[in-house]
Formats: sequence, C-alpha cells, structure tokens
Amino acid sequence: MGIYDRDYYRQTSFSKPWGTAPGQIVKLLIILNVSVFVIQQWFEPSVNAWFSFKTSWAFHSGWEIWRPITYAFCHAGPWHILGNMLFLYFLGRELEILYGPREFLKFYLAGAVIGALCQSAFEFTGVVNVPSETLFGPTHIGTIGASGAVSSVVFLYALHYPRKRILIWGFIPIEMFWLAVIFLVINLFSVFGHESSTVAHAVHLGGAAYGIAYKLGDLRFSRIIPSNLGQNPWPRKHSVGVRKKHAPNLRVVRPPEEEVLNDQVDEVLRKISREGTESLTDQERDILQSASQQYKARRH
Repeated sequence: MGIYDRDYYRQTSFSKPWGTAPGQIVKLLIILNVSVFVIQQWFEPSVNAWFSFKTSWAFHSGWEIWRPITYAFCHAGPWHILGNMLFLYFLGRELEILYGPREFLKFYLAGAVIGALCQSAFEFTGVVNVPSETLFGPTHIGTIGASGAVSSVVFLYALHYPRKRILIWGFIPIEMFWLAVIFLVINLFSVFGHESSTVAHAVHLGGAAYGIAYKLGDLRFSRIIPSNLGQNPWPRKHSVGVRKKHAPNLRVVRPPEEEVLNDQVDEVLRKISREGTESLTDQERDILQSASQQYKARRH
C-alpha cells in the first residue's frame, strides 16, 4: 500500500469539487477580509451596522443570526486587520495543509462563532462590561474583527508546533508556546481584571479555548460528521442485460519484514498527522528513512 492510499493522507488531499492548491482557503479568507475593509473605508457606518456582532442584535431583538460570522470579516483599522491577516497567513497555511481546505475553513468559521458566543456569555454574566450602554442598549456599535477565529488558529498551531520560533514585528524571536502563554495571560487579566478597554478580550479567549479543545479533543468535523452523510443510501442498480465486470482478485505477497516496516510507517505517519513532524523521535525518523530507501530500490 502506497502512502497516497492511506486514510490519514487522503483526509488532507485537495479533491474536487474544491480543486484548491495548499493555502488557497487562507488566501481566500485574506482577500475577503481585505475587500470588506476597503468597502468599510467608504461605507463604514453602514457596513458595521449590518455586519458587526452584538448580543442584542444577533439573539434578542432581530435574531440576525449571520452576525456571529460576518463580524469576523470587518476591522477597526489598518493595524487591526494587518495583525490578524499576518497570523492567518503564516500559521493558517500550514494548518490548512495539515487538515485540508474543507476542514480548515469549518474550523476557522467555528472559531469566529465561538468567540462571539463567549463574548455574549461574558456580557450576560457581567464579567465583561459593555461600554456606554446597558446590554440591550442602542449605542454600542458591536464587536468586529477576525481575532476570535485567528486566536483559534494561533492556539491550534501552538499545540502542534510548540517549539517553533516566529518573529514578532519581524525581529523579536519567540517560541509558539510562550507566545500563546503571553497572549492568554494578557487576555485573562484584561477580562477578569475588569480593565476598561475597547478590545473584545472575551472573543480572544473564546477562540483560544476552541483551538485548545479542537486539538486535545480531536474535534475534527470530518470525524464528527461522516463524510458520506447525504449520499444516496440505496445501492445503484445496473441496467438490465448489462453484465458487471469484476476486476480479478489479485493479492500482492510481500516478505514479512516488509509488512512489519509498512506497519511501522503507518504508525509514524499517523503521529505526524496528529502532532506534526517535530514530534518525531530519532528512531521514528530512521524508520521513515529506511522505508524511503526501500521504496526507491523497489522502483529500480
């Protein structure tokens, strides 16, 4: 069995109808965010009024249920969108390759929704004070920004690659683990320290919590929702008089030591799918090297 036949490899492939190259969903999300931001420069009051998130608008007075998603495509300024899109571009592409475009898109949108729900929960319980209004008052413009969804991306990436270094502002190196810790401490202090701020820190915490739960609980949508859901449950009937040709039942016999190596390769590749290549031990790397040499020798 080749590598492309294994289940965990097929899960991350880019098959039709999407037909996308690696990273295309991240690029599409960035294009959408930038496009909306450009429109905001001309029609900001109208765009914010229709697409920002506010508990009263989404779940109380109007039941405008699109808001827990659309708010994540609006931004308050150039630095706001720049920071979010840089993290999405540099971290999101690797996660999209790891999980596949469909799964990553669902994960990203779910992070936005859960961030909004967390903001609502904190408002209802009084942990977060909504400025200049009661909870259902008229003056608050609502929450905007992709920070909830991007927080999910940051924490999922940090759990996969905790020792990977990135450059903050282009010149400050920091490991993903410590970046996530600092991010978490700042937002926890801002929310529970009752700091007066226009930043929706509760949205950040909701996104971060979802990213952590997604990784530790293996909450992939492809596992929760069967891939064959919605397909025709009835067997296909063949036309009368047409005989179905069956492929000959062939069996490839391999030496026992080759079967053992294949099993070991399967285990190593499953680990890579779960935890990334940085989690491999020296012994596991040797297994992949041995398998690679054997496959090359078989071709010749």
